[in-house]
Amino acid sequence: MERPVQFVSDVNDKKDFWKLVVKVKDKWTVVKAGKEHLEMVIVDAQGNDIQVIVPTKYKSMYEKIIKENYTYKLCNFHVLPNDFVFKAYEHKFMLKWTGETTAEYLIVRGPN
Repeated sequence: MERPVQFVSDVNDKKDFWKLVVKVKDKWTVVKAGKEHLEMVIVDAQGNDIQVIVPTKYKSMYEKIIKENYTYKLCNFHVLPNDFVFKAYEHKFMLKWTGETTAEYLIVRGPN
C-alpha cells in the first residue's frame, strides 16, 4: 500500500519516511570547509516552507536534476532540528537528503 502524501506542516522528527509534493522555491550552493553542498527551500500546496540540505556526497547527482520552480515528489530523508544561526526559513525542522531519498519530477497543470 502506497503511503499518502503529507504536508510540510506535518513534518516532525518522529520518522524519516515522509512523502511530500513540493515546488523548489530557491536553490543555492554552500561551500563549507572546502566542500560544496546544496541547500534549497521547498514549498508545499499549502504554502508551507522548509529548508533542505543535499550533502556533498549527493550534490553532483542532483544539482542539475533539481531545478527551481519545478515540482517534485520527494520521499525518505532525515528530519533534523533547524538549529542554524541564520535560517532560510523558520520551520522547526529541516530535511537532509540521504542515499534513500528519491525525487520524482511531476508535471503540474494549471486549472482548465
